[in-house]
Amino acid sequence: MAKCECGCGEDANRAQFLPGHDQRLRTALDAEVGGLLPLRTLIRAAHAYFDGNLNDQTFTQTVRAILSSTRLPQSAETGQSTCRDEILECAQAVTRQSGLDHFTIPEIISCMAKRGSRYAESTIRTHIVSRMCANAPDNHAVTYRDLERTDRGEYRLLR
Repeated sequence: MAKCECGCGEDANRAQFLPGHDQRLRTALDAEVGGLLPLRTLIRAAHAYFDGNLNDQTFTQTVRAILSSTRLPQSAETGQSTCRDEILECAQAVTRQSGLDHFTIPEIISCMAKRGSRYAESTIRTHIVSRMCANAPDNHAVTYRDLERTDRGEYRLLR
């Protein structure tokens, strides 16, 4: 049996990908280079290099410039906090203020709203229940092990 080409290691029978896993790979590649536009730049540079329209030095500089920028956290690149950054800050503030080791989604949404967050409630919820939750199903190409669900609608920081 063939393994799924997304890298998950699951058996894909005779196909290259399990259903939906081709999109998982696209999303992971996109995130690895810092977005769709840098990915386009890499592909164009590779074609130009292959066609002989770009020398070794220029091609190498292009690749290094794109890949070196992906090593910085998004907040350092844009000067703005990521949704994850804001959630972690609010989780710490809420647990410090309450004296408890857990928090709820409405508490985080309220804290972020009071701080003037630019993120939609749905984005915040998705990050908490899925992207940042260590014991949630793996439904995203990029996930973090920041939170743990302790009860229905209740989470705690893991670090």
